[in-house]
Amino acid sequence: MSGTVTGGGGAGDQGIDTNTGSGGITIINLNSGADISAVSGNAIVNDDGNSTVNANAGSSVNGGISLGGGDDNLIVDGADFSNVGLIDLGAGTDGIIVRNVTASFVGSDFTNTEGFKLESGMISLSGTATTNVTVTGGSLSAGSSPGSLNIVGNLDLGIGGKTLVELGGLLAGSNYDQIDVEDNLSTGPVEGIASLADGTIFDIDWFGGFTANLGDMFDILVADTINVSDINNVVFDFSDAALGSGLVWEFSIVNDGGHDTLRLEVAADSGPVPEPGTILIMLGGLRGFRLLRKRHQKRKAA
Repeated sequence: MSGTVTGGGGAGDQGIDTNTGSGGITIINLNSGADISAVSGNAIVNDDGNSTVNANAGSSVNGGISLGGGDDNLIVDGADFSNVGLIDLGAGTDGIIVRNVTASFVGSDFTNTEGFKLESGMISLSGTATTNVTVTGGSLSAGSSPGSLNIVGNLDLGIGGKTLVELGGLLAGSNYDQIDVEDNLSTGPVEGIASLADGTIFDIDWFGGFTANLGDMFDILVADTINVSDINNVVFDFSDAALGSGLVWEFSIVNDGGHDTLRLEVAADSGPVPEPGTILIMLGGLRGFRLLRKRHQKRKAA
């Protein structure tokens, strides 16, 4: 649909209110020009049937979204969600997919969803998000320049995704971005797992004129478990976090207090280590130099 739909001022007045028949599915397509809002109450409501809401580029939602029970999906593809209210997907297996959007969300903005997936665009997510977060494309940042993100569930950083990390000081969550992933003890599956795919990118940036010194450490990701095949296969982009002369960045996963931590640390540059063959050649060259010098000395003495 397109055009403007505005609900009334009563608590039960919605912008769009749909009912799904038994065994059916309701599909709501918001196309360019659609402006859905409610003076109070929710902008979009579906009952306990299955539903999918496609919010496409050029559309906007001003107000809450409540999709009731059933299996529900909210696909935000370029829509304006800057004034969206609480997103409640209800019981069932539900998910949110975000594409082509630049927006900021707080974890409390959505509830009763099993997954939040970023496929493209740029999302800032802060607070506590009780869901599984997946990044297959686009950029995810924690908090608000800088800040913290607490994920109660799992985090999956895919090969096409980028995680933005701002460093403005030494205090996690206040001076620099930190993501904390923990298990939801009220659910059955084991959670609190952060998975880093080969090729996933961490984009490290200075913030507020800060630069780090020797020995400074930044725990940018903390989880019950961090799964990665090889930390050297993860891409760290330090082009916007250049260090002073003689300093280098080091990155590692350490177990700290029963948690896995992805840590950045400023270390002294020890310089390149010569290959064993290079050392032998250098020794051989020095020996030849000594022999040549002795010969010259003998000739001079004669």
